[in-house]
Amino acid sequence: MRWMLRINLAVLWLCIAAALSSFAAELPSPDLPIEQVIDQFVQQRLDAEKVVAAPQADDANLLRRLMLDVAGRIPTSEEAKPYVANGSAAKRVELVDRLLASPDFVWHQRNEFDRMLLPNKPNDGDFRKYLLWAVKENRSWEAMFRDMLVGDEADENRKPALTFIKSRARDLDDMLNDTAIVFFGVNVTCAKCHDHPLTPDWKQHHYFGMASFFSRTYVTKKNLLAERPFGEVKFKSKRKDDTKGEQTAKFEFLTGSIIDEPVVERSADDMKKIEETIKAAMQKDDAPPPEKPTFSPREKLVEVALRAEDNRFFARNIVNRVWDRFFGRGLVHPVDLLHAANAPSHPELLDWLATEFVARGWSMKSMHRMMMTSQAYRQSSKVDAVILAADPENAMV
Repeated sequence: MRWMLRINLAVLWLCIAAALSSFAAELPSPDLPIEQVIDQFVQQRLDAEKVVAAPQADDANLLRRLMLDVAGRIPTSEEAKPYVANGSAAKRVELVDRLLASPDFVWHQRNEFDRMLLPNKPNDGDFRKYLLWAVKENRSWEAMFRDMLVGDEADENRKPALTFIKSRARDLDDMLNDTAIVFFGVNVTCAKCHDHPLTPDWKQHHYFGMASFFSRTYVTKKNLLAERPFGEVKFKSKRKDDTKGEQTAKFEFLTGSIIDEPVVERSADDMKKIEETIKAAMQKDDAPPPEKPTFSPREKLVEVALRAEDNRFFARNIVNRVWDRFFGRGLVHPVDLLHAANAPSHPELLDWLATEFVARGWSMKSMHRMMMTSQAYRQSSKVDAVILAADPENAMV
């Protein structure tokens, strides 16, 4: 089995090397422990800017930081005294592992997810119950994304996850914007009326292409999430110099990938009957549930967002958000402006972390461990005037 692991790691590093080939920074050795890879990327940036890293935090302050970040509380004196007195070089990593395996981590991570995913509807009991279950089960971020966008009404554990979409289903803009910001680190709001004025990345067709994945979504009177089997999104630029006229949006992801919908011939009578069935389902408690369409735009969105050639937004976004939480500033700042006009502070590190995150099965706990065992995380927050002047925003770490 060990030789298979070495082969897989070699393949992984070849993939990372290919992904980072456009960057000038030296790729760390694949023999380095994960946390040292992070430190090498950080050190390369510091060296390039001729900035000296802050000293390492003392044991008491590091313990407090880890407890707050992982458990959501400060350490008790019974926890602090033996940790500070322990002279083992392995105690920091052992502490991280112990905290990540603790019930405190489960509850605190649930609360962090809740604030991120339902900021305008906090303390939704069923949704929080789902989040608690997902963290306890160490459910992958990829699986949680599926749960929240397409879910399974018949699965008691996963059903509450659909609150993410249901709570926004009455407003197409909310479904689109919140999904793009929370899961992809992208705010395309400024591309609704015209192409984005600040970056060439987002055109109007991107906004409405993403909107088309949600435009058929609705909630029945019985609070079941459903989709219409047909429906188009039309848009027109509000720029006076635009001569394209009204356009029909395609099912287009942020990367430019387009999903083709199979052609289904329906008569006018068939379409009328379907609309009547949907109307009844939305208005009557005793109406039969509508038939599930064979083509689901939301399912296709999840599919394209996770496939290897298109998952860079999904992977980079969550890595960047976790970095922002632990270091006080994302590798991309602000966290919802992941585009070419807002370059990462450490582009190679962001890509490497995203690639490693995917390779480790989208495990949130694994990503936490990678960051928390690094020297970069263990740096003191007390810096001298020289360091502060060179890096006032703490962008270089």
